[in-house]
Formats: sequence, structure tokens, C-alpha cells
Amino acid sequence: MALLQSLSRNVEINSTAINSLVNALGPFKRNAIKLLEMQGIDDLAPGKWYPQQSFLDAFIHIPRKVGDRTVEKVGANLAASLRFPSDIDTLEKALGYINVAYQGYYKNGDSGNYKFRKTGERECSMFCSSPYPCAFDRGALSEICNRFKPADSNLVVIEHSKATGCRQIGNFACTYIIRW
Repeated sequence: MALLQSLSRNVEINSTAINSLVNALGPFKRNAIKLLEMQGIDDLAPGKWYPQQSFLDAFIHIPRKVGDRTVEKVGANLAASLRFPSDIDTLEKALGYINVAYQGYYKNGDSGNYKFRKTGERECSMFCSSPYPCAFDRGALSEICNRFKPADSNLVVIEHSKATGCRQIGNFACTYIIRW
């Protein structure tokens, strides 16, 4: 999947996800709303659906104007707003649930995926084929890892694996190695 390019032209995104982006932008919030309105996204009331590509066409300007740190904050803000079922009570379960939560924000086609794979006792990989920038994924993964970090773990390390490529340079997906 190309960066900031929807895989399917019929995919729609829920206004809840869009609101998380807007609310994470602080002083840039007003400009973000204008960018969204230029793409026909003009009512962010709960329950509204918009073409994912329209959202991505507005989102493309965000990293250029505010940088990767703010894009990380956007990913973290969206992840912080996720409500996990009560049986999701470990880091592994939470990471395994990300794709279910992600898919809940989209309908009418393939929006990309987040695939969890346990690779060791305290290690896993997360294959991310969404159209969002690496900084967005880092923010979302960091938020979830911190939220569900095991009590006996001092640190969770998230490493972008260069071995599998990167969407920033035109590859289909990114893979992150997570250790705790």
C-alpha cells in the first residue's frame, strides 16, 4: 500500500478517528479543520463516515507542517481513545487486538492491516500495512505498549525493522519489532 494512498477507493473512515487526529494537533487544529473541509469533511459529529482518500488527502499536509513528533502524538491520541474489551489485559493481547480496533474505524473495503506475531518470550513483530506514516504507527504502538506494559518490565522498545522495508520509501508495509 502506498503511503497516504487508500488501497480501495470505496473505503470510508469514521469521524471518531478523524476527531482524534484533529484533537491531537493543538495550535494547528484550526488549520487541520480547514484542510478537512477542503476535502469535503465538514461535519465531525459522531457516526459520520467519509472517504478514506479524502481524509488522507488532508492528512498529507500534516507531517509537512507540524513534523513527525506531532504525527506520533496523533497516533498516540487515537490509540489512547481506544476502548479495549475487559479480557484484553496483557500487552500481547492488546497488540493482537489492534487490527480489530483499527478495522472498527473503517468500512467498505480494505483499509490496511496490523498483524501481530509473537516471536519470543518477550518479543513480537507488528506488520503494518495501513496508508499512514511510520510516525503515526510509532505513536499508536507506543501508547498501547505503555498502557499494557507488564508490571515486571521497565521498558518497552519499539524498533522499526529496516529488513522488511518501509512505506516511507515506497514499500507495501512496515514491520516493527517490540521487546519488553
